[in-house]
Amino acid sequence: MSISKRFEQLDAPLKNVRWSWGAVSKTGEVYLRVWQDEFEKNGGKLWARLTRHSAFVARPRIHPGWQERLR
Repeated sequence: MSISKRFEQLDAPLKNVRWSWGAVSKTGEVYLRVWQDEFEKNGGKLWARLTRHSAFVARPRIHPGWQERLR
């Protein structure tokens, strides 16, 4: 199943299937894509980085998914 279909099943369709990094359902649940290389185990807990400000702040208009995620 494609990621865009999965978001549709969650009643949170992606705004743009090419660059959206997540979506909000009509009832307010937030669903975010998280990449495998952004997970880290620390103190027996699994953590996921949701955004990396320094990677995108210099070129925000080039990355519309980042702008959407911050909102």
